[in-house]
Amino acid sequence: MPAFHPRTVLQRIRARPGLRRALSQTLLGSLVLQASLMASGVAVARTLGPVDRGHFALLTLVASLVTQIGAMGIPQALTYSVSRMPPLSVAVLRTMVRPIGAHLLAASLACAALLMAMTLDRPSYVQAGAIMTVGVIAPVIAQRCGLGVLQGLKRFRQLNLMRIAPYVLYAAAVSAVVLSGRGSFLAIALAWVSAQLLLVPVTLTAAWRAARAAGTGSTQPPGAAWLLRFGRRSVFGAAPAVETYRVDQAVVAFFLPPAALGYYVVALAFTNLPRIVSRGVSIVASPLIAGYVSHGQARRGMWRLFWLAAPVYSSLAAALWAFAPDLTRIFFGEEFLRSAPVTRVLLLATVLFCARSVLTEGARAAGYPGLASAAEVVALVAVAPLFALLVPDQGIMGVAYALVASSALALAVLIVSLLIAPRRRGIPRAWIETDQTKLAAAVEEPPIDATPG
Repeated sequence: MPAFHPRTVLQRIRARPGLRRALSQTLLGSLVLQASLMASGVAVARTLGPVDRGHFALLTLVASLVTQIGAMGIPQALTYSVSRMPPLSVAVLRTMVRPIGAHLLAASLACAALLMAMTLDRPSYVQAGAIMTVGVIAPVIAQRCGLGVLQGLKRFRQLNLMRIAPYVLYAAAVSAVVLSGRGSFLAIALAWVSAQLLLVPVTLTAAWRAARAAGTGSTQPPGAAWLLRFGRRSVFGAAPAVETYRVDQAVVAFFLPPAALGYYVVALAFTNLPRIVSRGVSIVASPLIAGYVSHGQARRGMWRLFWLAAPVYSSLAAALWAFAPDLTRIFFGEEFLRSAPVTRVLLLATVLFCARSVLTEGARAAGYPGLASAAEVVALVAVAPLFALLVPDQGIMGVAYALVASSALALAVLIVSLLIAPRRRGIPRAWIETDQTKLAAAVEEPPIDATPG
């Protein structure tokens, strides 16, 4: 693995005002996002209590799972393709209109069937919330595709506004509901659905305008089949099944009492900040790495990203670990104090998750979309017996320990795979060779759009 050279990394950041601005905007947006999640999470937990908080977590869990799987890596394919070929962005979008539409329909139908089966024995208000949840699936997937385009074209200001605004709106709506004294399950579910839908048309319009502003190219973009294949190879790496699909929450929901899921999601709330910050760094770095002239530069950028992000999310996780009991008591009350030990174990898993998440983003941008997915499949296969071994005796704490082990395994597999990949394959087939090489032959790094939107 290439050595970490902090001076080199910091010099590159200082020498590029556009990169400093993009990182600052994205990290600030990450902090706002975490504050919004914490505010809404506290309000919902205190209003609904452990049982109904568990019911609400079930709906959002299914929605997250279906939108991630239903998108099938298309947002990541769009980010990569428009990063490599900005003038062909409009052509790429036109190529993908029909495939995206088919995925939206299939995901909505799958969500309806899944929620119907999972809420048959739940209270009627939970079933009503499930119906509302189905309505957000297609719009949210479409919005993620739009965000992928904005990221690929380095429109970071618009990207940050559009990705954060739904969470801010949701926190504001939940606060208004609670303050009005009408904090029912359905009112909170309606606030969540409304916040998810409101910014979708704005995001799609901004993505289309950004694509048109990128100009037009004389060559043809990759076909829909190529882009779909890139997306499928990316899907498990971009959305690790164990964490992103919240397999751990599903285990708690299926095999433990509803109150256990309420305690577990409160413990998870304190792991969001390191994840969001590491994701923010990746959002900025990924299209930059994909835009490098040569594949060798992209690989070096991938490892620089890995080392640059590590101290950021690790220090945040360490601070949260130290103050987990106090923070739980302050934000959620004595009723949820049992979550604090779980939080500490989950933070260990979070550091490992952040490390491989950052490396996954860099690897995809360097043309290795499948390696991270392979590592996540290994982790998913390994975590099943860990759940079976630990959950019956240790409950939600056993779930947390299983996540630590699976995260460590996935990170090790990914690092080893990336170290041996150049010797085994050379330049990967997924690295798109474009006219960009001729146009920017003398440019070491592509510029950042410093005036987005």
